[in-house]
Amino acid sequence: MQSSLDLAPDSVVGGRYRLIESLARGGTASVWRAEDTEAGSRVAIKILRDEGVDPTLRERAGREAHVLEGLEHPNLVRVLDSGEDDGMPFMVMELLDGSSLATIISERGTLDVDEAVTLVADVADGLGAAHARGVIHRDVKPANIVCHDQVPTLVDFGIARNVDATTLTRGLVMGTASYLAPEQAQGMPLTPAVDVYALGCVLYELLTGAPPFVGDSPVTVALRHVQDEAVPPADVADVPAAVNALVLRALAKDPAHRPTDGAALASELRAALQSDPGDETVTITPVSPDGTMVMPAVVAAPDPDAELIDPSPLPPVPPPAKRPTSDVPWPLILGIVVAALVLLLLVRAFGSDPVDVRSVPDGLVGSKVADATAYLEGAGLEVDVNDVESDQPAGTVIGLEPGEGEPVAVGGTVALAVSSGSGDETPATTIAPPPDDGTGDGGDRPARGRGKKGD
Repeated sequence: MQSSLDLAPDSVVGGRYRLIESLARGGTASVWRAEDTEAGSRVAIKILRDEGVDPTLRERAGREAHVLEGLEHPNLVRVLDSGEDDGMPFMVMELLDGSSLATIISERGTLDVDEAVTLVADVADGLGAAHARGVIHRDVKPANIVCHDQVPTLVDFGIARNVDATTLTRGLVMGTASYLAPEQAQGMPLTPAVDVYALGCVLYELLTGAPPFVGDSPVTVALRHVQDEAVPPADVADVPAAVNALVLRALAKDPAHRPTDGAALASELRAALQSDPGDETVTITPVSPDGTMVMPAVVAAPDPDAELIDPSPLPPVPPPAKRPTSDVPWPLILGIVVAALVLLLLVRAFGSDPVDVRSVPDGLVGSKVADATAYLEGAGLEVDVNDVESDQPAGTVIGLEPGEGEPVAVGGTVALAVSSGSGDETPATTIAPPPDDGTGDGGDRPARGRGKKGD
């Protein structure tokens, strides 16, 4: 079989899955609509790239697929098969017909409180079943929730990073910037609390029309998850006090302060609805214009002996270096640096370095040089900044060498081409704050205005 980079319609994977059309593609994986030639049915197949992929990712993909194949829940996509074809791991899933929650949000803007909380509680039920089996999703977001057969269904349990263009490269962190838990953005070991945080971001967006943190690049947004506190949703929209408090708890910086897993979040969401005056019952309402309904799902009991499947630890990502206009505390920066050095010493003492080669991340082109430099240096890479005249704002990264997605050794150098503005301007060495035009969010679509309802 040809390289995964050359996959085309009519290619056959695993001896039985004939590719029909590409649904999505990214730096480490692609998703295809396919035909199961033995069963005569349509499926979705996700294929890991066969070149330049960390071996530990391949091993984790096989373990996760094996667990998911035996997981049945109405709010989780079913994994039908998995395997490897000429060195390319693949996962076969049911093909869902319906609109993603991202599409519904783009069409409707916001959802009513009862509708939004009920929908998210159902998805949390599915996450609870996955958490009980030791599986962490790591990329919960509206684009990965499909309203299918009257039920919101969580998809894309990952072989690799999500395949859309705004997802940060797997070599540094896994997940999509707008829904990234602070510990996930820093490359720390993960627990089910990262999925609780991401689902809290989804509920925040359903209630207010935008995720809790926006910015002009994925790197900027990831840093905001680490440093900034979210504006309470009740300050942006008409949100009851109990729901407002639970959303903020789901977005706590410390994972120990969030609901412990999906099942706990689902239970607390339904309790928050019932605690508000006048909301004695939970109304089941359509989640899309064509009348799709959200139905209650069963909460799975957690298995205390389950082994959590999470990414191998990676060096923490420090905030940007302190500048005259910055309020980043130096103790935080020092703590992150010390943690990274300790991790490096432990790895060298007890085994070979599992992440000695990385991929240059996507999303750095267009970001501020200070953010790009902090992110790369926090991942163990050297940075060489070169000023280049261009029509881009001064201080904007306009190119990289090696390029995005290309391999680079830990300790290696990434050269940044940085705009110095027009030829008669002084090359920029510090970055001015970007204009507040309300358009950039680092996610899948422009950020929406945040006035209260009725304003």
